Amino acid sequence: MFKKISERKIYSRLIMAVLITMLLAGSVLASGHVQSDNPKYVFFLIGDGMASSQATLAEYYNQFENLEEPNHSYEEHGESFIDMTTEEHSDRLMMHRLDFAGSTRTAGSFTLVPGSAQTATSLATGIKTDRNTISLDVNDNPVKSVLMAAKEKGMATGLVSTARITHATPAAFASNVPDRGMENEIAAQYLENKIDYLAGGGARHFLASSNENSKRKDDRNLFEEFANEGYEVFESSADTAAFRDYMPMAGDRVLYTPTMSHVSYEIDRVNKLVPSIAEMTQKGIDLLSQDDDGFFMMVEGGRIDHAAHDNDVAATIHDTLAFDDAVKTAYKFYLEHPNETLIIVAGDHETGGLGLNSCEGMEYDYFMDLGPIRDIKVSIEEGFEYTGDRAQVYTDLKEDFGIEKLNDREKEMLENAMDLQDAEGSGANVMDFGGYWPQASWISPVQSTIAHITSKRSEIGWTSSAHTGQIIPIRSHGAGAARYNDSMDNTDVANITAELLDVELN
Repeated sequence: MFKKISERKIYSRLIMAVLITMLLAGSVLASGHVQSDNPKYVFFLIGDGMASSQATLAEYYNQFENLEEPNHSYEEHGESFIDMTTEEHSDRLMMHRLDFAGSTRTAGSFTLVPGSAQTATSLATGIKTDRNTISLDVNDNPVKSVLMAAKEKGMATGLVSTARITHATPAAFASNVPDRGMENEIAAQYLENKIDYLAGGGARHFLASSNENSKRKDDRNLFEEFANEGYEVFESSADTAAFRDYMPMAGDRVLYTPTMSHVSYEIDRVNKLVPSIAEMTQKGIDLLSQDDDGFFMMVEGGRIDHAAHDNDVAATIHDTLAFDDAVKTAYKFYLEHPNETLIIVAGDHETGGLGLNSCEGMEYDYFMDLGPIRDIKVSIEEGFEYTGDRAQVYTDLKEDFGIEKLNDREKEMLENAMDLQDAEGSGANVMDFGGYWPQASWISPVQSTIAHITSKRSEIGWTSSAHTGQIIPIRSHGAGAARYNDSMDNTDVANITAELLDVELN
C-alpha cells in the first residue's frame, strides 16, 4: 500500500510540474517577455558616499516637497526623462522601487573604514586592496575590472561622473595605478584603453602643462591625442551646446569634460551650463546603445560624498535626487529593453555618519523638520565664502540659507568661527577653539559652522567629516538582478556581474 501511494504521489507531482511548465510557457508566449540572466546592457550606478541614510533623507525630502507642490517631472531643456506622476508611489526614489534589494560590506584589505579607491576597486574587480590603490592587488599587481572584461568581450564602455572623471570611482573601472592621486596617468590610461564614452569633470588632467589651468607635469595635450584617435572631444563648458546637439553615430567615441575640477553641486547648477548627471547618462545611452554587442556603463554620483564630507544637508539631498534621476534614465532604457538590461545601484561607502535625528547634550526627541532645507539655495562649499565681512555673512544667511535670526548659541558658534578664521586664515579648523564637530579640511570654520546650523535646524546630525564603516544597500533590476538579492561583500558584486556577462576577471 505504501509503495502504491508513493508512486501515485510521484505521478501526480509529475503531472502538476508539466502543467505548471505549460502554463508558464503559455504566459511567456502571450507576453513575449523572456527575462535572460545574461544581460546585454549593464548600468552600474554608484552613489559615492551614499548609504541608506542619504537615500532615505532624499526620499523623505522629495515626499515633503510633493505635499505642497506638484510632483516634479524633472524637465530640462524641453524634455522629461520620465514622467513619474502617474506611477504608484511616485514620490519614492526610483532606486527604492527596483525589484531586488541586498547589502554589501565595505571594509578594505586592512581597514574597517574604507577609502573610495578601495571600495571602487572591490566593486569593479572583485578584490580587496589598500586604501589609495586603484585596481591593483595588495602586491601591486594590476587586476581587471568588469568593465574592461566587458570591453574585451566586444561590448561598448562608458564612464560618467559628477566628480572629476579621473577620480577614484571611475578610475577603478578603467585604469591601474598605485595611488588614486595619479589622475594624469589615469587620464592617459583611458585613452590607451579606448573607453568609448567619458563624461565628467577634470579637464585639468587632459590639458598640457603649458596651460595655466593644467595639473599635468608634461606637455601632453590629451585632448589632441583623443581627437587624433577619432574621439569627438568637448573639452569645456563652452562646448556644452555642441555636446547637447551632438547626435552620436555607431562607432563614435566621446570625451566631454565641462569643468576643470568637479562638476558643480546640483544645488549650485542653477544656470544649467553644465548638464545634469541624468543628461550625461542619456547621451551615453544614445552613443553606446548603437553597439550590436551591448554596453557596460558606470555612472557615479560623485558629489554626494563631497557634500556629506562637508556635512551639508541640502547639497547632500539635491545631489542624491539628481543621482536618482540618472537611475530613472537607466530605467527608461530598461522599459525599452526589459529582457536584456541589468541595472545595479549601489553606494561605495557611507560618508559623514548621517543621522536622521540630531540630539545635542542630553536632548531626547523623535523629530525631523525638513522645512528649513527648502529655503537653502546654495551649497556650503561652492555657494558661500567668508571674506571677513561679517555683515555680509548675516545677509547671506538670510538670502541664501533662509535664516533671518540666529539664536544665542548659533550666534556664539558663528562669531567664534569668524574670530578663528580672522586670526588664523581659511586653513583654521573649528576643532581649534574646542570645536563642536569634525570639519572637512577643504572648507573653512565659518562654512562648517553654517553647515551645522542648517543641519541642526532640521534635526539632522553628523558624527564625522570622513567615511564610516557602515553596511551599504544595493538595489538591482532586470536581467540577472535576483543574484544581488543577498547580504554580500562588495567584492561579490563584481564577481556576480562577471558571471552574468560570462567574462573572466582575475
